[in-house]
Amino acid sequence: MKQLPKKSNTFTKSTTTFKKADDRPKSGDRLPEKPQGRPLKPKTEASHGKGNADEIKLCGYNACQQVHLTRAEDIVRVYLIESRLEEFSELVKSCVRRRKAYHVVTVEDMEKISGSSHHEGVCIIAKRRLPPSWDQFLSIMEDRGNAAELVIILEDVANPHNVGAILRSAANFGCRFVLLPGEKNFKPSAALLRTAEGGGEMVEFVSAPSINVIATELRQRGLTVLGTALKGRINLYGQGDTGKLPSRLAVILGNESRGLSQEAKKSAAGMITIPGTGAVQSLNVSVAAALVAGEYFRQHQTSR
Repeated sequence: MKQLPKKSNTFTKSTTTFKKADDRPKSGDRLPEKPQGRPLKPKTEASHGKGNADEIKLCGYNACQQVHLTRAEDIVRVYLIESRLEEFSELVKSCVRRRKAYHVVTVEDMEKISGSSHHEGVCIIAKRRLPPSWDQFLSIMEDRGNAAELVIILEDVANPHNVGAILRSAANFGCRFVLLPGEKNFKPSAALLRTAEGGGEMVEFVSAPSINVIATELRQRGLTVLGTALKGRINLYGQGDTGKLPSRLAVILGNESRGLSQEAKKSAAGMITIPGTGAVQSLNVSVAAALVAGEYFRQHQTSR
């Protein structure tokens, strides 16, 4: 009887763009796989929070595209539903070149893998980015001298969708750092990064000391620390000096229900008010962040 050839463990590089339906891998295909590696079953990613602490799960079109564009070398493996193969053909080819596994899975399996029904047909497991330490952040601020800089400080803002939306606005308006007072080793969740729509690859979270320490250190490096409040002396859209924002600015945003703490109010040099009709008491914190960052960008974009 004629013997079948033995299965090879070696990779074959592919340049397939999957433009034709017949050329696309079928659901469940695993090409390429690591040499001598065991195929990873979809449900092993949905491990109820367990897993490699040095890796992060990302899902959503823009979040995954941004990881591919900015740090493809950190991608560990990729999951796609078949209808996304053409849009992510470059990502697939990158996996082949880098000898990283990609898996074509069903929609049902994708929900198990991503842990979300909002996966948008793609999920990436990647190495976590190492954020700058507090000391490294201060060194960066010192090196910037008198250059324009916007820093956002989040006091007790924990909702991942709000924080993700803030990250998205921060990235759009050129804010590079979000400070988290009292946090240690903060690790953004998949839901937060999906909501950020790629902003998580452009803005750094920095775990920081208490608010008063933050304010003291930033003042020494030429930044003005301001808070946000219903009634403040700085009208965001005011005329002349009443609406002028410093070029080196740190803005404290507080919890929606409680606002800023007394410590934050004492640490701030002044308060920014976002004018409106008064029909509602306050804005969502992510909306407030976007308005302040947008007005800051309008005033200082030419000097950045």
